[in-house]
Amino acid sequence: MQRNEIVILAQQKMDLSITPAALSTLQTALGNFGLQIAPISENWTDQHAAEIQFSILAATMEIAENIVRHAYPIPNAENWLRVELSLFVDSVEVVLSDGGRAFEPRTDSGDLSCLWERTKPGGWGLLLARQAVDRFSYHRENRINYWRLVKVNDFCGV
Repeated sequence: MQRNEIVILAQQKMDLSITPAALSTLQTALGNFGLQIAPISENWTDQHAAEIQFSILAATMEIAENIVRHAYPIPNAENWLRVELSLFVDSVEVVLSDGGRAFEPRTDSGDLSCLWERTKPGGWGLLLARQAVDRFSYHRENRINYWRLVKVNDFCGV
């Protein structure tokens, strides 16, 4: 298989209303999606699949919790979150999108050493999410926030 060939092994999309049960629903769906990683591809050993599943779960849940808390500060039945999960031969990708307030990134480099200098509790989630994945990006387009998280399987030898 050529490296530049894109093969999607599994894909799932979820549209969630921001309710108290939304994060629990998302966590369950991520767990179920993660169970597909090792069996679907010979490139993913059980150990590597578990490590990648944990990283994706941790990063996705941190971003989803931030969306619920910060993008939608006022609870409303119209608040929404879309999550798209894709399993490729050599990576897992999650794209989260929402119509909430824009995220204003700080100039953090993603270096965890700055956390020791913080005096107030909290504020660790975004940095931890960045550390959990190999590629992390955010952009806003047409009043929609897009978060892209990618964890690469460095062990697959593709």
